[in-house]
Amino acid sequence: MHSRRDVFGLAALIGASSIGASAATLPACGEASTIETRPEPPSPPLRDGLATSGSAKLWWWDTGGKGVPMVLLHPATGSGKIWRYQQQAFVDAGFRVIGYSARGADGSDAGQPGDKTSATDDLRAVLAHLDVKRCHLVSTAAGAFTAVDFAHASPELLESVTFANSMLGVSGTELDPMLKGLQMSALATLPVEMRELGPAYRAGNPAGTERWIEYTHGSSSVRARAGSSQPGSVSGGPGSAPAGREAAPPAPSNRLTLEDLRSIRTPTLLIAGDADMLAPPPLVARFASYLPNCRMMRLPASGHSGYWETPDLFNETVLSFIKSVGKRGRA
Repeated sequence: MHSRRDVFGLAALIGASSIGASAATLPACGEASTIETRPEPPSPPLRDGLATSGSAKLWWWDTGGKGVPMVLLHPATGSGKIWRYQQQAFVDAGFRVIGYSARGADGSDAGQPGDKTSATDDLRAVLAHLDVKRCHLVSTAAGAFTAVDFAHASPELLESVTFANSMLGVSGTELDPMLKGLQMSALATLPVEMRELGPAYRAGNPAGTERWIEYTHGSSSVRARAGSSQPGSVSGGPGSAPAGREAAPPAPSNRLTLEDLRSIRTPTLLIAGDADMLAPPPLVARFASYLPNCRMMRLPASGHSGYWETPDLFNETVLSFIKSVGKRGRA
């Protein structure tokens, strides 16, 4: 049974003594964990460009610097532009921060029909293009489908991996009753902002909700239209998805099972939102029970988009976790 402190957001150590730090090393939640009400900050200086993977051109951005690379994988409802609350915070912590748009998301095209290149292959192509040898991988929602496959197949390329607000795309018979209880078919009929933003955030930050909706316009799972540009972006450039096209996000190379999670020994952080209708804490805790080297953190009042709804707590949690596994941001 989780302690009261864990329920209100303290990090819980989930069978991961090899990480070598107690739960108290991660930040406590409290009054500081309230939803975000400030506008997203400006981006730090970036360079950007296009990387080739199969027949697709993938838009990437890179803060540069000599820090350990941290690579961010966005949700299906979004693109490489959604990390505005994370970019400067992670740069200030000493990291070289990198993001990219998956196929069909804003700035990247979907490739040619019949292209069998997987989302996992796309990640490898971006890392190779940017000469990244090892990195901390931070993923959310559908981005974690790619991250879990990558962690399973290529652990030698990872310092750590974070799976936030995600169903991970894994299968297992013990998940079936949980997924049935979530009533996914009913959730799919809701507006995307109702599915992916918690009610506290929608009520408390209407302007932020509208900005989040704008960012989904360039996603691969929401009908695309021209998104707002940001410093360093190439939105509308040669790699952009045409307006009006709706494309399915690319799949990872492999569909893993719960049992496959046991072989992922990379230090792993699981983040769950208490108001997440798609990946609620009991589901995420089930994944934690299979991952041998992981911790789990709960974000109070947060829905499926913790990186946007409670970014300060999200960022502090990721950075504290990485510090606890002995890989600091400065090289």
